[in-house]
Amino acid sequence: AKIASRVMSGEKLNKFNLHSKTKKMFAVKEAVFPFNKFPDSDLLLGPEMKSTGEVMGFDENFGMAFAKSQIAASNSLPTKGLAFISLKNSHKNEGVALAKQLSKMNFKLCGTGGTADYMNKHGIKCKKINKVNQGSPHIVDVLNAKKIALVINTGGGNSEKQLNDALALRRATLANKVPYCTNMSTAYVCLEGIKSLIAGVDEVGKGCLFGPVFAAAVILSKENEIELLNQGLKDSKKLSHRQRHNLVPLIKTNSIAWTIGQASAREIDVIGIRDATEKAMLRALEKFSSPPDLILVDGILPIRLWPGKQKTQVRGESHFASIAAASVLAKETRDELIKRLARKYNCYGLEKNKGYGTEIHRTNLIKEGATKLHRKSFISRLEIN
Repeated sequence: AKIASRVMSGEKLNKFNLHSKTKKMFAVKEAVFPFNKFPDSDLLLGPEMKSTGEVMGFDENFGMAFAKSQIAASNSLPTKGLAFISLKNSHKNEGVALAKQLSKMNFKLCGTGGTADYMNKHGIKCKKINKVNQGSPHIVDVLNAKKIALVINTGGGNSEKQLNDALALRRATLANKVPYCTNMSTAYVCLEGIKSLIAGVDEVGKGCLFGPVFAAAVILSKENEIELLNQGLKDSKKLSHRQRHNLVPLIKTNSIAWTIGQASAREIDVIGIRDATEKAMLRALEKFSSPPDLILVDGILPIRLWPGKQKTQVRGESHFASIAAASVLAKETRDELIKRLARKYNCYGLEKNKGYGTEIHRTNLIKEGATKLHRKSFISRLEIN
């Protein structure tokens, strides 16, 4: 900053004997604008200062750096849904490749008449939607119905109708918090960011007699992974309670995003442990403001109701840092809950067995009976001698 200030005042850069330092890192800066607080303002930028702050994303991967900057600026990147495309004629040929990428990434496509016809002509399914001046139902109606996940609009024009359409579209995307790309390069960068979001998912507590099943999901960058592995992250089964406990704040501060989900003992009894486990995982994943493009699931069973891409991995904690981090968060969160509940239900040895079917737990189930937090479907199949 000191050198930059002196250069701005007229000194030559070559005076400072600077050496090139390459850290193989990308930095993406994003401005934060308060347009949502001024409903009558236009999103177009001018010479005056409109931003109220800025954020930055750092990563070895450019797409991930961009994704970090958008998440930090509260601009969620979608990974599925309906993408609206409206392209000027000079962009339509290039737009075919963009549309193909979107389709491969599980997006459905819609567009204004000319763009939709061009995409369909080239074998890409694209639903036609009216411009505002063409009457309802039009694109703003669809945006306000919360059906659009991404807008790519490079079209233009200087007629009154075209200018009014563009203003209405910009206002609707802002009001509905939909990412809005105004040129092809921004659209491609947005896709890079989306493809970089990968979450590890794991569960804990499937075999317990007491309490809910927990799941966690964690999105890490390569930089995050290196930092956490250096701090001792590994398969949670190989970590002591103290090591896991110490890792929790490190995971939360050294991840792009993390979430927790659970399914109650009552849900386990009603729908079964597999469905309840998947429900806990889905609840965790659905909390992400920017859903991951790909999820890595520990074990051999996929999450059947997850609409996006997923990969299962046996002993996933040993292969992927994001799964290991998710396992630590899920286990520590569940253990803390069971520890609190152990004070109320103090005869089952919960503080030590964490709800699993140890001898003291089984013995006191015979003496005291089950609580409302016990899994009745498990106990009914249990041979208690």
